[in-house]
Amino acid sequence: ETIGIVIVKYNNGNLVDGAKVRLHQDGQMSTQTGYHVDPDLATDWTDTDANGRVEFNFDLEAILNVDIVKYLNNDTLVGTDKIRLLKGTSVTKVVEIN
Repeated sequence: ETIGIVIVKYNNGNLVDGAKVRLHQDGQMSTQTGYHVDPDLATDWTDTDANGRVEFNFDLEAILNVDIVKYLNNDTLVGTDKIRLLKGTSVTKVVEIN
């Protein structure tokens, strides 16, 4: 299995419970062909657990955008990053939101 793990933290280092995380390739371009990569390669929005962690399983390796949203009272906190998944391994990415 190819596993992508995202851990979400506030800018003070505390873990974020209930943040919504999505992995996708929207807007990316293939460096080999110059064409857009698979826009259908995306996950649903998934909530982080009490440890700020969410896990996604894929069949193949990929480079994916990480989008994070956390609604806190009247504030919307966001974070973005990229994760490179390697076939047959677990890759962990820590992303800070603010």
